[in-house]
Amino acid sequence: MKKVIHIIFMLPLMLHAQEDATVREQISLEGLLELCKKSNNPEDLEKAINTNTSAIHNIDLNDDGQTDYLHVEDITEENLHMLFIRTEIKENEDQDIAVIEIEKAGEQVVYVRAIADSTLFGEDLSIEPKDEKELNSGGKGGPYMSECKVRLLRANCWGWPIVKTLYMPSYRPWVSPYRIRRLPPWYSPWRPVPNKMFRSHVLPPMAFYKPFPYRRAALANKLYKMHRRQVKLARMHHRMNKGNRPHGKHGRGGRGRR
Repeated sequence: MKKVIHIIFMLPLMLHAQEDATVREQISLEGLLELCKKSNNPEDLEKAINTNTSAIHNIDLNDDGQTDYLHVEDITEENLHMLFIRTEIKENEDQDIAVIEIEKAGEQVVYVRAIADSTLFGEDLSIEPKDEKELNSGGKGGPYMSECKVRLLRANCWGWPIVKTLYMPSYRPWVSPYRIRRLPPWYSPWRPVPNKMFRSHVLPPMAFYKPFPYRRAALANKLYKMHRRQVKLARMHHRMNKGNRPHGKHGRGGRGRR
């Protein structure tokens, strides 16, 4: 009986895992938010994303046998920051991978969410930090387990260092200076691994994040449509190479640093 109950409880999680397999085999949105949480500014975030020890993505859209450099661009208006995570497939041709939306909703109240690019991955997967509040339904002498309920709330991310930076009066929006022909000296790409291996070995702190319904406020939707970057046939290219040739068309060694 306990086994049946466990299977029933896990069924929604299993179904969700099947639905978002394409995204999770290429990039960990949970890992992306975790790096964002630990970064002091967008520049720090960009460096963390492209460091092999982080390894939160497995993306090789130009199929050269090495992971692509992902750059960050901050688009901001009023109390909203949108950190676009992009890669340059060809010179001056950027493809969106994901976007981190950071919204100030009140005095010292900020909400953060990460959304995968639906055109590239074919699905609208989005997550945000969660905050568990244990509610006592009443009773004297302390709550009984049966009297406590756990409610998942939107986590206030005001305490994140990067959030404090973004909302400083002196802050200027970050636009990465790095591209294919102008990579930072510290950058060293790594070989992508087979998709299933990436998914099984990257263990993001999923307990701290949850999927949320795909929706945007009017301003976020406006900025997203204005500044979104898509490369023609990028999605088809991504699908054709999904799960194939982890070392790229140039053989086991690739072409080396781009």
